Amino acid sequence: MGLHEEIFLRADYEEFFRSLGLLNYDSFLTFERGEEVSEVRDRIVFRFRPEAEGDAFFLKIYRQPGANRPLSQCLQMQSPKTLAKMEARNLNWLKERGFVAPKVLAWGGRMNGWSEVNSFLVTEEMVGFEPFDEWLERKKSELPGKEFQRIKRVMIDRCAEALADLHGQGFHHPFPYLRHFFVPVEPLTPSEPLPLTPSPRSGEGELFTSKSRQDVRSPCKTLQLHICG
Repeated sequence: MGLHEEIFLRADYEEFFRSLGLLNYDSFLTFERGEEVSEVRDRIVFRFRPEAEGDAFFLKIYRQPGANRPLSQCLQMQSPKTLAKMEARNLNWLKERGFVAPKVLAWGGRMNGWSEVNSFLVTEEMVGFEPFDEWLERKKSELPGKEFQRIKRVMIDRCAEALADLHGQGFHHPFPYLRHFFVPVEPLTPSEPLPLTPSPRSGEGELFTSKSRQDVRSPCKTLQLHICG
C-alpha cells in the first residue's frame, strides 16, 4: 500500500497560510511560531496569534507512528484514517448539525499502509468561555448558598440536556466531566440555546465512527461542551 499523504486547506485561508510560510505538509509539522499549550502522549498542541490584535489559532500535531490504532477502525468496518482527519470530520459534523464548534482551517495526514505516520489539524480559537468547574468555584464565593445551589442544579440539568441532544443525533460521548463544559464570559439568560463543541486542546482519547453512530471515548478531554447560560 505504501506511503499516502493527504492535505486540506480552506480556500479562503490559503493566502493566510502562505503568509506564515505554511506552504506544504512538512511546514505544518515544523512550524515554530506558536506557544506550546498541551502535550499528551502522541500529540502536541500549539497556540499562535499571527497579529497582535488578531485571531488566535491552534495547531495540533499527532506525531507517534501508529497512534490511530487502525485495528479499532477496521473492527468498525472502516478504512483506516489519521486522527487529524477523524477529528476534522467530527468537528464539521457538529457544525453541520447546529452545534458551536471550532472552525477547521486545515488538516493533513500521512499513512503508511494501515498505520498513521503523523498528522496535523489547525482550528480557529473560540474566545469568551470559562471552564464550568472554574465558573462554579467563582460563583460559589460570589452568590448566597441557596442561590448558588439553585443555579448549579439548573446548569447541570442543561449539561444533561445537551448530552441527550448530542446522543440523540448519533454522536456519543460517554465520559463527560464538569471541566468539559464551558460557560460564556458574557452572561446569557437561562432560556438561551445550549451549543456544544469539542475542544481544540484535546487530551487523551480515541475517536472513531461505526456506520450510523459516532463515538468519542476519552478518559481525559476529547470532547468539551460550551454551556450558554
